Amino acid sequence: MTHKTLAAGLLGALFMTAWPLAASAHTHLEKSDPADKATLTTAPSSVQLWFSDKVAAEWSKIVVTDGAGQRVDQEKVTADEAEPEHIRVDLKPLAPGDYKVDWNVISGDGHRVKGSFSFSVQ
Repeated sequence: MTHKTLAAGLLGALFMTAWPLAASAHTHLEKSDPADKATLTTAPSSVQLWFSDKVAAEWSKIVVTDGAGQRVDQEKVTADEAEPEHIRVDLKPLAPGDYKVDWNVISGDGHRVKGSFSFSVQ
């Protein structure tokens, strides 16, 4: 085995060992209000998201749609200056029904993270 082959093999092994650690370090959604699959008796006035690390509100999107696919959020995502891992979007008045929340953020480490969840209003 040549030195180049050995070095390449060691570098590859190091990369494969470190990859899961790097991937697990990305920001993730810790909680939301409303919570995923919540059934509410009172319509919320906003959707709030808390992440494991700060997010860039100016590059973040929270899109809330009703059962017909119509957007019901006010479109402007805002951040809590004292808590940069907390963002929110205000909602239009909601009628009873099912709602879907799609979110897409840039985390503090520069990676794009996205997801979705749903809730219902009785």
